[in-house]
Amino acid sequence: MPVSKTTIERSAAYHDLWDDWASGVGVKRLSPQALRGKIRTFLQKYNVTATSFQKVIGVNSNTYGTFMTGKYKHASSALSNGTYWNAGYFFWSDEQLNQQDSIIKKLKASASAAEKAGDGAAGKKPPLPDVSAIQLDSHDVYLNPKEVRAEVSTLKTKYKCTNLDLAKAVWPEKAAATSQPGAPVGRFLAQGGEFGGEEMDFYRPCALFCEKVRVFENRPKSKKRKALEEEAQATGRAPFLGLNPNKKYWMGPGNDFKKDELGRLTTHAYARLTTHARGW
Repeated sequence: MPVSKTTIERSAAYHDLWDDWASGVGVKRLSPQALRGKIRTFLQKYNVTATSFQKVIGVNSNTYGTFMTGKYKHASSALSNGTYWNAGYFFWSDEQLNQQDSIIKKLKASASAAEKAGDGAAGKKPPLPDVSAIQLDSHDVYLNPKEVRAEVSTLKTKYKCTNLDLAKAVWPEKAAATSQPGAPVGRFLAQGGEFGGEEMDFYRPCALFCEKVRVFENRPKSKKRKALEEEAQATGRAPFLGLNPNKKYWMGPGNDFKKDELGRLTTHAYARLTTHARGW
């Protein structure tokens, strides 16, 4: 049975500390990337709806979406986005507020109470499944980084799945050899956009782990996945997941970018009007 989403609301004291926050005195501000990671962790950990979070911090979905995807020509432009300031205030002020007015303290207390009570047998999440024995047909990756993060988000709602748990499941040998195995996981999950984190070491192993979980859960392949497989078999190449919009590409005249039927960014040739000189 799916876990119901949590809706949060402001307390009457929510804006009481705004002047202190705005002054910057004694306030440690996070980088945009670190703040994105903190937002995602908060929403996933407490299963909070993004819509209610946006309402609490006072931004619309477009402003929020732009900040979270990080699609800026210059990274510093994120500092002028209202989500950066308002979400920063949300986390900073919540630490200062008392139990009655703090949103996060209330969520923690609710989660703790549910855990102690058991919340019924169905309330306790099982651990991540052991999929080490599952053999995949190939080691090709069919999910872009954004899709992998979506899969991880789903795993966190279904299983007991901290970043440390995920690191140990995805690459047990590497996790055992480092003092902070969950850190690479957090850095990958903090990325934005379709291809944010595609060069990170954790991306491909995590994508393959998610595929093993799909097999374990006996979930069918998506239409997009089937189409990618057919295309890869026909071309004899690795699956094409689309062009990264944050990279630069050289294109000849008569070509432009376009989303194909699978939602991938591709190039295509367009018709050019030509004029022919007429001799007199």
